[in-house]
Amino acid sequence: MKWGIINMKLISKTDFASGEGLVEGDVVLVGTADMFEQQTFSGQIIVFRKITSEAMRNRFTFDERVNIESSENARVKTFKNDLAAKTSPVNLDSYKMKLALALLELENCLIAKEGQTIAERKVELLDDGLLEETM
Repeated sequence: MKWGIINMKLISKTDFASGEGLVEGDVVLVGTADMFEQQTFSGQIIVFRKITSEAMRNRFTFDERVNIESSENARVKTFKNDLAAKTSPVNLDSYKMKLALALLELENCLIAKEGQTIAERKVELLDDGLLEETM
């Protein structure tokens, strides 16, 4: 028996969260071409805007984490240490998180994927959380 995904629509987390173009019971792939998960649209829209600090750290690529770790900038080091010590959820809508990403951009710690701008990378880092990122 062969297993595979046939004729399943790939949509972004944002589009899934808004429910636009979906009806209850639709089974879709949510995410990007590189990383996705199968979900069934229930008609109930749930958006996670707070994730664990570990989930936030895992959103950075290995090379971005290396750039952050090797930065000589005291503010970047403080961001890294604060994120590591954080016990409360990371609010993806917080002004502090947006400032931190602006700092990481300024210090060349962020790396855009091929065909992606740094601005798009920052949006991706602040994208809605997945259920497993909240636990």
